[in-house]
Formats: sequence, structure tokens, C-alpha cells
Amino acid sequence: MTAGTFWKVEQNEDGTCYIVSLPDEGKLYAKINGHWGHGIGITAEASSEQKWKLEAKGDAFLLVNAASGRKLYAQDGHDLRDGFGATVGGPDWPDQMWTLQGTESGTVISNVHSQRLLFASAEHVGAARSASPEVPREGYPKAKPRLPSPEVLPEEALSSEEVEEFKRNGYLVLRKAIPLELWHKALRAINNRIGQPNHRHEHKRELVKAPDDFKLNRLLMQAPRVWAAIHSLINSNMAGPLNVEACEGAVTLSYPEAIDATPQMERGWHIDGMDRGPGIFSSFSLLVGVALSDQSMPGCGNLLVYPESHMRNDIQDWLLRWAAGDASGRPDLGGAPVPVLLEPGDVVVAHRLLAHSGSKNYSPNIRYQVYFRLRPEEWLDENEEYLKPWSEFV
Repeated sequence: MTAGTFWKVEQNEDGTCYIVSLPDEGKLYAKINGHWGHGIGITAEASSEQKWKLEAKGDAFLLVNAASGRKLYAQDGHDLRDGFGATVGGPDWPDQMWTLQGTESGTVISNVHSQRLLFASAEHVGAARSASPEVPREGYPKAKPRLPSPEVLPEEALSSEEVEEFKRNGYLVLRKAIPLELWHKALRAINNRIGQPNHRHEHKRELVKAPDDFKLNRLLMQAPRVWAAIHSLINSNMAGPLNVEACEGAVTLSYPEAIDATPQMERGWHIDGMDRGPGIFSSFSLLVGVALSDQSMPGCGNLLVYPESHMRNDIQDWLLRWAAGDASGRPDLGGAPVPVLLEPGDVVVAHRLLAHSGSKNYSPNIRYQVYFRLRPEEWLDENEEYLKPWSEFV
């Protein structure tokens, strides 16, 4: 099959359409019993799972499979199969919005959020940053060359005791891991962003667009202690190097509660990557949080964690049911979560299956945190059994 990003959209009498790859005439499908990035492909064989609805959302469209109800998405900071899939139900997410542009060669289907192009090759369907991962077609930007990665300094690597602490508790705090000048630059760039006239404050816990003048992954790549720590936990020979260069990070702000608000115990929890509904997971390995404000006392919008929850049998059983599409039987973890106490420049590194939550901010200051979801570059190729807690770890 010829690789490329050109398609044609064939309308059906029932109001659905086929999305057909060119020049090979394979029809895009999303299986009813598939989940997340699985069960998506192209085939010439007729199937009800090949029919799609184009639901207009302003100038963009949701691409919704008529049989399975799954919505096609392509997340930012990824390429090809990673961060690409089709979700079931839930709200309409920015990374589910697509535009269709006709050209002489066919229709180009582009994700509004990530600017990735719907892509078909002999191996898979995905979303590429250029018309072809190897040979970009004329008119599309070439993929950015990989920059040399920072050296992992042996003296900054995690000790065996720290690795064991991470494995036991499911998280680890790195004190003063971000150089002062670096986190000052990040904070200044973020404040400049939220100070722009066109910035809208919509929630007490706000997700802020990354600054234009500061790449957030510098907080990882230019902090030797963090860089060495995260590479001390992942077996790169098993699943490839971490995708730090491609990971853009997310700025989260937690605004103070009202003066008369009474602090309350918070016991809710979630596991990242399960917010799109049963049967759907996001594939990543490490959740890395960089503190840019003082959270050295509880009640400052701290991250709340349930230590050792990543290895609990009841959570493992529930995850298996979730993967099969069953959300029932959510475990009661009992007890109170532990607030992670951080000072500016501290970093928390958490296992992907650790139960955790945010919390309300009763301090007088805005809580600033930058989060990254890191995974090995070959995670999907090397490990499809992603529910196993230690598949890609040392």
C-alpha cells in the first residue's frame, strides 16, 4: 500500500460517508469492540464499521464512526500512531476537531488541535506531521530533525534506594531539581501568557496554553537531576528512549478559594488517561509535575496521591474490567490521600497507574504547576499489554 495523506470522502444515501485512502481505495474503519488506539485501520472489505458521520462544529468537523460512535482524535506532541485513536462518548475534545481541504490530489484531513494529518500506510493508520514520515510531499513542512539529547550524568542518576522508593510508593519527589534561573524563566513566560488581553480565565483550576517564548520541556532537558532521574526509571532497550523532545507539557493553575471557604477533606481520585470513558487509555509511563510555586503546606492546591495504589490488586482488577469497557466496581481506596508537599523547583515523578487527584487551593497565592506525560518512543510497538505495571520500567 502506498503511504500518504490524501483521501476522498464518498457520501452515502443514509447521510454517512466513507473515508477512502488514495490511491489504494482502502476505507477507514473503527471497530465497535475496539478501544483507544486499537481497532482502527483501512480495508477494502465491506463493513458497517467503515461508515462515518461528519458533524460540523463551526469551521471544523467531528469524525464519528456511525457503527461504534467512536470519535477520531490526534493529540499534540506525538506522531504517527502515538496519541492517535478513536474514543467513545464523553465531551467533544479539541483534539477531535478536523478540517477537510480539497486538493488536486485528494482531500487532506487535518487535526485542528495538533495540525497532524490523517495518514495511511501499509502498516497502519495514524496522524503524521507531514505528508509522509520519510518523504514529505511538496507543500508540507518536513519533520523537524532530532536534536542531540542532553547527557545523562551518572552522578545525577537515581540511587538504588530512590528507585525502590518509586517502585514501592508509585511516586518520588526530587528536591530543588530545577535550577533557579530556569524555573524563573518559565514562571515569567507563563505570567506573560496569562497577562495577555485575549487570555480568558474560565476555571479555578485552569489549563493554560504553553508560552510562545519558552518551550516547557526545557524544564526537563535543561535540569540534569530531572533528566537523569526519568532515564533511571525507563528501560530504553525494551521500549526506546523517552519522548521528552516531543512532549510539550501542560501548565495548570489553581486559583485560591473564596476567603470564607472552609477547607474540606478531599478523597476523590483518578488514574490519568482514563478520562475518555471505559475501554480507553492514554499511553504514557511517567507523570512528571514541576512546581513553580510554594506548595510546602497542605491546602495549596497540592497534588494528592494514594501511595502504593499502582500495585493494589483491586485497582488492577478494575483496570482490566475498564479495558473491556466495564466501568463498574470502582475500588474504595479507604483512608485519606497524601498531599505532595513541594517548593518551587521541586519535581514529582509518578507512575502512570498511581491513583491521585488535584485539590483546592486555600492559600493566598495562585498555584503554578507544569505537568508532562512521558512515554518511550516505541511504547506501542514494543508493549501492547500496557496494563502491566512494569512493562517498560527498569
